[in-house]
Amino acid sequence: MSQSTAIQGLMLKNWACPCVCLMACVTGFAQTSSAQFDATLQQQTATITLPLENLAPAIPPERLNENAYPEVAMRTLTPAQSSELARLRTLAQIKTTGIAPPQRAAHVPIQATTSAEAAWILGLLSLHGVAMPIDKGQAKKWFQQSAGQGLLLAHAGLAWCTIEECSAPSDPRGAQASIELLRQVNAPRALYLEWLTLTRRIRKSQASEPKTLMQSTPDSGASTSPLPYKTLILQAAQLGDVQAQIELGIDCASQMQLKESLVYFNAAAHASHVAVGNAQIITERIERATHLETSTASHSPHANASSLLKQARQLHRGEGVPANFTEAIRLYRMAANAGSKEAQKMLQLIYARPAADGQVDVTWMQQLQDVDLASPVPQPSEPAPAFWLRREPTALYDLLPPMWRLLK
Repeated sequence: MSQSTAIQGLMLKNWACPCVCLMACVTGFAQTSSAQFDATLQQQTATITLPLENLAPAIPPERLNENAYPEVAMRTLTPAQSSELARLRTLAQIKTTGIAPPQRAAHVPIQATTSAEAAWILGLLSLHGVAMPIDKGQAKKWFQQSAGQGLLLAHAGLAWCTIEECSAPSDPRGAQASIELLRQVNAPRALYLEWLTLTRRIRKSQASEPKTLMQSTPDSGASTSPLPYKTLILQAAQLGDVQAQIELGIDCASQMQLKESLVYFNAAAHASHVAVGNAQIITERIERATHLETSTASHSPHANASSLLKQARQLHRGEGVPANFTEAIRLYRMAANAGSKEAQKMLQLIYARPAADGQVDVTWMQQLQDVDLASPVPQPSEPAPAFWLRREPTALYDLLPPMWRLLK
């Protein structure tokens, strides 16, 4: 039987059934065992974290591009961009004399003046589908040309292509030689790519292991395990790597360390529109959590029933704050005492299905998070719209010259 059908069946049993005795039993159970229920609930939910509606996992099965570009983005080339693209293509075809191009500082975007630099930028444009269709195979060829002409930064592209299957199966171990050459000109990005190769190797080894049994508890959508090799990615972030800062920001948010998450996103904001957007999301979450904590602490038993119910639902569902079932039940009771029929229904549901030991069933509490209490017979409602903290399209996107970063 599906979860939705089970919930509807129990709801019909509680409201459609005319049996007064059943309702009296439920109500009596709620009144006589609420103190014991709360004590057990406090103990059982102490370590439960349901932070954000849907948070991208700290180590995704692949680098997802969830709205990685701003919603408002240029979709056609300006005259200046058309001219620059033609210049890059012409410059990239010039035969070099074997003299290595200047190796620029990592934080200075390259404005191509040599064939190697032009090939590097064309590789980035091909990889991201900027000003041309996405062509990973062609991107790798441009990176190979650039690296062959002596531009060490181009080894970032070769390392990425080796890790992420530009034109061949992924080979995280094979990226190490390119990472070592990249370290000479961009140590922070080399550290990040080294961390990425290690995490990809973990993923590949886990994929070959036998499948484990699924857990019975619902997935909260948050990461509960720490990042592997965290010392390595912390070092990259401390040295200023934008991709490492974004990854750590997402990881902190998944652990509900919102203030720490905001620090990382703000640090990357100078070079990443994605980091700016993530920082805005986290700022809103912090503000909502602060407002909710202030308002719930100041409520009297005679506060507005609708407001109490709304805040109980927020704490029950973990909307912008960690889910807190104990506090949610307290607010449901206050709302019910203030006359909220919906709160009364929720309390009846909560107490109608205890765990096997007669105490709180935390899984049942989680399943009740999206119940629509406004209908005559409560039923599952549409869950809150998901939002995503985002990553850049690739670990090379911030290396594009600024004039190309908003071009889709």
